[in-house]
Amino acid sequence: MKKLEGRSLVRLIAAAALAFVIAVGMPGTVAGQPPAPQFMANSPILAGNQVIILWVPVPGAVKYFVYLNGKKIAEAVGVQHVIPTPAEAGEYTIELAAVDAAGKESPRSRPGTIKIVVIEAPKGLVSRARENTVFLRWGTTDGAVIYNLYRSDTKDGEFKLLASVQDTSYGDSGVEPGKSYYYAVTAKDLAGKESPRSETVEASLLEVQTAAATEVKLELKIVPTQEASRVGFLEGKRVTQVSDVKVLRDRGEVWVVRASKIFRLNFKGELVGTIGPLERAKKLIKVDVAEDGTIYVSDSSGYLYAVRESGAVAWKSQIPRPPADDEEIWKQIPAHVKSQNPVGGDVLAFGDGAWISDQRYAIICVFDSRGNFQRYIYSYTDKQGKKVRFPAVGEIDRLPGGDRYIITFPLGHYAVVVDQDFNEIYSIGKSGTGFIGRFIGIHGVDILPGGEILLTDPAVNSMQVFDGKEGDYLYHIGGSQAKEDPAQPGRALIDFGAISFTHYINDNEVIVYAGTEKALLFRKVLTKK
Repeated sequence: MKKLEGRSLVRLIAAAALAFVIAVGMPGTVAGQPPAPQFMANSPILAGNQVIILWVPVPGAVKYFVYLNGKKIAEAVGVQHVIPTPAEAGEYTIELAAVDAAGKESPRSRPGTIKIVVIEAPKGLVSRARENTVFLRWGTTDGAVIYNLYRSDTKDGEFKLLASVQDTSYGDSGVEPGKSYYYAVTAKDLAGKESPRSETVEASLLEVQTAAATEVKLELKIVPTQEASRVGFLEGKRVTQVSDVKVLRDRGEVWVVRASKIFRLNFKGELVGTIGPLERAKKLIKVDVAEDGTIYVSDSSGYLYAVRESGAVAWKSQIPRPPADDEEIWKQIPAHVKSQNPVGGDVLAFGDGAWISDQRYAIICVFDSRGNFQRYIYSYTDKQGKKVRFPAVGEIDRLPGGDRYIITFPLGHYAVVVDQDFNEIYSIGKSGTGFIGRFIGIHGVDILPGGEILLTDPAVNSMQVFDGKEGDYLYHIGGSQAKEDPAQPGRALIDFGAISFTHYINDNEVIVYAGTEKALLFRKVLTKK
């Protein structure tokens, strides 16, 4: 007999093993018994209100048994089966068995598991009656994709659905003065399962509040502007994906943050220089310049950079994840977010360091001028003396004439002005008439040369200016004519593309970044209210 070489011998052994498996079955099986089925990768799959089970076909099988926690629940002819998602919370085991034409059942497959988490009722529901509206706010619930708010005229009466929202706040303006209302909120997950109701809160409007609201009803005022020039390209590329626009009036420059660079323009829109790319920095987010000339920049990976005008990086520091034992920070953070890294947001520069907002954990981090982390800021004290956790931090800026700061909360639809101890001085956006003095979202803040506050609302293409001392509404910035938008009453008519940022260059000119126009628009202020 001819001697077999190494490779031929291996092939012969493999073929013999395969023949043995076909004849006898997989290990753990009895001769003549079909082998146990094997799940497909990632199966079983929890998909909303159903569980999808997929497996590899077994030779000779004519059907399959499906077991849930050891109990047979179904028979399947194909290689997939769908069962309803179990209603109770807990971990469930799914097993499969193949059955051949003779009715012989295979051993059960290795178990696949699914974990069912029942969504909990929202916590921390609070109400605040002001003017003609009851404002409600509550904490986030893990797994929630929508919240249902219910209202009743009596504490033990029928609660009817008032609104379904994705935010954790709502303003109920369908209320009457002198009457009490009772509210509760539920959470719904992706499968449509609704949690139990939260604790009930009571709210009522006083008669005098409605009268006062009528007396101070705001009148829409519009300052028209007209395009003077535009910048549509930077270094040969369209002006897109701009994450920040900063006006440096003392330098006579506009800084535009886009991707990995900061573009320096003069007030004529001419490019006078660039800063970046910064070493190892990802997408740049926000920029500010300290009095000593240090440039502070945040990036999308959660780093704060101190940069010289040459582009040299003096230092960089990562936003630290909040300490695990600080319950006040963590109580409104969903569980699945807690292991993720911070995300850099707005920057406010000082002579001795900088603040940087963390968009993921809704906090402000304080760093000194050497890049050492100092402390977290995550709440302010309202006028009633109550600590208010930041709902989410948008942008931060400093007002002239003392230690006063403005913080915008896009998810809360308002801004607050606080002192150096973070005590509320006044808020903007919690009261007003329609969209006058109110917001859907706040994405831009600018302090005008006279101390007024300009707030941009990209959600409704709106720019509003407020008094910096008291927070009173002053006027809207509009297009070439001072007209109300007929399609959106209470907002100024705008004859240019959707806005993201707006800044006053001086008293007679503004710069607007219009995303749909893919351009920076320099617009002259035609009249001043």
